[in-house]
Amino acid sequence: MLEISDIQLVRPSDLLLDPNNYRFYDMPDYRKVDQARYDEEGVQRKTQALLRRREEDLVTLKASILRNGYVRFEAIVIAPYGDPNGPFIVIEGNRRVAAVKWILEDHTHAIPVPEKTLKSVEHIPAIVAPANEDDRRAFVSALMGMRHVSGAKEWGAYQQALLVAQLRDGAKLTASEAADTVGLHVREANRRYRALRALQQMEQDEEYADQARPALYAMFHEAVAIPDVRQWLGWSDEEFAFGDSSNRSLFYEWLVGAMSEDESECEPKLATSRDVRNLTKVLGSPEALAVMRNPEGTLAQALAEVESDEGGRWVPKARAALRALKRMSADELENLGDPELLLLEQLREATEEQLRRRARLTSTD
Repeated sequence: MLEISDIQLVRPSDLLLDPNNYRFYDMPDYRKVDQARYDEEGVQRKTQALLRRREEDLVTLKASILRNGYVRFEAIVIAPYGDPNGPFIVIEGNRRVAAVKWILEDHTHAIPVPEKTLKSVEHIPAIVAPANEDDRRAFVSALMGMRHVSGAKEWGAYQQALLVAQLRDGAKLTASEAADTVGLHVREANRRYRALRALQQMEQDEEYADQARPALYAMFHEAVAIPDVRQWLGWSDEEFAFGDSSNRSLFYEWLVGAMSEDESECEPKLATSRDVRNLTKVLGSPEALAVMRNPEGTLAQALAEVESDEGGRWVPKARAALRALKRMSADELENLGDPELLLLEQLREATEEQLRRRARLTSTD
């Protein structure tokens, strides 16, 4: 349990913003920074700029500190950056530290800052994470889970998935332990993990790696959750990957768009999570799937084909059923169970009824 002795006061100048903050991961111009370069002036300057651009309420937070001073009811969390006495890398509280540094930067440039505000930010209360690497990793992971997955300052689904993966692959926690740590139901934590691994598979694909991006995470989140889509892509819970290379390439193409015959870029066929959910309707219709496979076909056209199919295009399905029945072997017939026998009876009754209806409709007095 946290005791008051665990809190110490640190100067803002001794604090380094985290250049690899999870909130940056889905930003187009984010590039992972080697930990050895965290203290470089250019790295810190870019991190400050990313926080100002990404966090729309950073201006509001800065204004609040200017007006009321730095409120010390909640300590930031830091870890030594090499020397135990500082500087320190900010683990939790990057927004607050960025706002304070912004205020001090204004003061340096002769922009008026209230004296009480300057006094309040001379030192900031902070909790120092454990020195032992394993203890620190467990401490940080639990903290991030409480604050940004199940807590008040929730990250997006992609960032949450990254944390679940860090716990499972980095800290070697079980699926259940990782879910408990971040405060998610184990099924939802597993879904996030599968979706991230599926996206990472695309990031390693020879053809599509340069088009894989965090913004696609939501589509993978749907794909791994829908049984028909998951099966069509050949998902493996042993490999945490899509095993059907042909369908997988099609799926990637539908996510990012393809080149048309005149070498112009086509719009993605699957642009939203809802599109991926609708894909399950298309997979149930060979005609609709053929439309999707056509380079010029769209999801809307494929769904229209589904509706048309449901409205009366029964012949292809009836022929397929007839072929399947004709191919039944003696062993299959001998081993039919009650459900299968009932199905055959229903097929016979339905066929006879439709023939009787047809005879009545075409009979003349």
